[in-house]
Amino acid sequence: MLKTNIKYFLFLCLIALSCSSAGGDGEGQFMQIDFNSLYTDINSAKEFSFDLSTGGTISDSGENCVAVTWGGHLNKNDYYGFAVEKDNFHLILYFPQQGITFETKSLTPAPEGAAPAFGQYIAVMRYGNRIYKNPQNPITLDIQNYSTADGDLTKIDITTSIIFNTPASITVTQNGPMVLKPY
Repeated sequence: MLKTNIKYFLFLCLIALSCSSAGGDGEGQFMQIDFNSLYTDINSAKEFSFDLSTGGTISDSGENCVAVTWGGHLNKNDYYGFAVEKDNFHLILYFPQQGITFETKSLTPAPEGAAPAFGQYIAVMRYGNRIYKNPQNPITLDIQNYSTADGDLTKIDITTSIIFNTPASITVTQNGPMVLKPY
């Protein structure tokens, strides 16, 4: 069930991205993640935790934690992003990136309905029955890669909150760095 939910959510986000990228090369390419093979790479160090301005903390850790990073290609552009999921909380964030570099990145939100240009990001969150999109504020990401006995991991620290205003206002604040499995 967990695999199906995040696979469905990412599929919807990628469709939204391809729809918002009208005027691209029309090749119909989009990022695809094979979650069946992804789940064969288990790592107990994965974790994430977020506070929501509407109340509550969403967190998960361990082998069954859904926390991944990936690189992909859409309309002649390379993208890098991450996705986390737990129960009725799903968060995906991505931005244009030529090659994966591990550094501090400052990003501004892409205009509503547009594919992100370099230096911009798109974030979508589903919480309960609502899908939040169109973040309103710049963010800074600190991205680091490291290895463990169980394989490579990526640590991402969002040093500023993400503020969504559509369909309602909600602020998402990270509690310490996420540890994600590269895909």
